[in-house]
Amino acid sequence: MLLVVLADNFAALWLGISATTLATAFLVGFSGEAAALEAAWKYLVLCSVGIGFALPGIVALAHVAIAGGIDPRLALSWTAIAGHTVLTTPSLAQLATVLMLVGFATKAGLVPMHAWLPDAHSKAPAPISALLSGVLVSCALYAIMRTLEVGAALGVSPLLHQILLWLGATSVIVAGALMLAQRDLKRMLAYSTVEHAGIVALALGFGGSLGFLAALLHVVGHAFAKSAAFFAAGMVQRDFSTTTLGKLRGLWQRGGSGRLLLAAFVALSGMPPFGLFVSELLLVFAGIAAHQWVPLGLGLTGIALAFAAVAHNAIEIESGAAKAPGIESSPALTTPRTFEQRIAARLAAVASGTIVVALIGALSIAVVPWTSLGTSLQRIAATLESAP
Repeated sequence: MLLVVLADNFAALWLGISATTLATAFLVGFSGEAAALEAAWKYLVLCSVGIGFALPGIVALAHVAIAGGIDPRLALSWTAIAGHTVLTTPSLAQLATVLMLVGFATKAGLVPMHAWLPDAHSKAPAPISALLSGVLVSCALYAIMRTLEVGAALGVSPLLHQILLWLGATSVIVAGALMLAQRDLKRMLAYSTVEHAGIVALALGFGGSLGFLAALLHVVGHAFAKSAAFFAAGMVQRDFSTTTLGKLRGLWQRGGSGRLLLAAFVALSGMPPFGLFVSELLLVFAGIAAHQWVPLGLGLTGIALAFAAVAHNAIEIESGAAKAPGIESSPALTTPRTFEQRIAARLAAVASGTIVVALIGALSIAVVPWTSLGTSLQRIAATLESAP
C-alpha cells in the first residue's frame, strides 16, 4: 500500500495493488475456518482477474504515450502525460483508460465487481478487516483518481465520468438495500464499504472541483470511521463471542466496545459533526452543479437506505437491557415462529422500507430540479464550483 501511494507511474502502482492481493489473501483466511478459506480464494481469484484487466490497459496507455512523443522511460508517468500534449487515436486512449478503470474498480469493490468484498472483509480478523476496508479500498480509489487525471489529459474523461457515475450510483443503491437485510455485524460493515466506495465513485463521476474535493474528503473520513467500526466489532466479538446482530443487546451498558461501536455507527451514517457529513453535503452540491439529477437521486436513495440500516441496527444493539450470562428468554414468554415466517417478515420489512425510500427518491428527482428550491440549489452549487 505504501508503494501505491509513493509511486509516480502506473507500472509501480499496478505492482503495488497486485501485491496487496497476494499478501492479504493469507490474512483473510487466517482463522482457517471453511468460510474464511472460501472467502480468501474468492478474494484472490476475483481480484486477480479484475486487476488483470488493468494490465493490458496500462500497456495500451504506454503505446499511446510513446506514439504521442513522450520519452519511453516516462510513458507510464501520469505527471509526464498530464504535462504533455499527446496526439493519439481517441479509441485507443478510451480502451486503455476504460480497462484500467474496470480493473481498479474491481479492487475497490464497486458493483457489479463487488462479490468478493463482503465475504473477505467479514471473515477476516477485525484488525485485518479495518485495514482492508479503511485503507486498501482507498488505495484502489486513489488509482481511479490517477486514471481520471490521465483520461483528462488524453481527452477521454467524459466517457470515464459517465462510467463512474453509473458504477457509483449502482454501488450505493445496491449496497444500501443489501445492508438492510444483513444480520451479521461485520458483514453489514462490509456492505457499507461498498456503499462508501460507490459514493466516492459518484463524486468523481460528477467531476469538477466540488466532486473531487468531496471524493478526497470522503476517502479520509471513511478510512477513520470504518477502521474504528471494525476495531469496535472485534472488541464486541471478543466480549460477546458473536457478531450476530440479533444476539447483541444492551452494548451501551456493557462497556467501551459498545460505545465505540455506536460512535462509529454515527460517523458512518453521515451525521454531523463527522467528516462524512461534510463530504456527502459536497457530493450533493457537486451533483447539482453537474446537473446529473438521475445519478444524484439514485445515490441519495442508496444513502438513505444505508442510513436506515445503520440507524436500525444501532438502536437495536445499543438499547435494551443486557442479559445476564447464562440466562435465556423463557420459551413460554415468546411466540414461536417457523423459519419461513421469520424470513417472510424480514423480507416484508425490507421491501416496505425500500419502496418508501425509493418513492421519496423518485419524487425528488421528478420535482426538485423544476422548483424554486432546485433553482436556489443550482445557484449555490455554481457559486461553490466557481470559488477559488
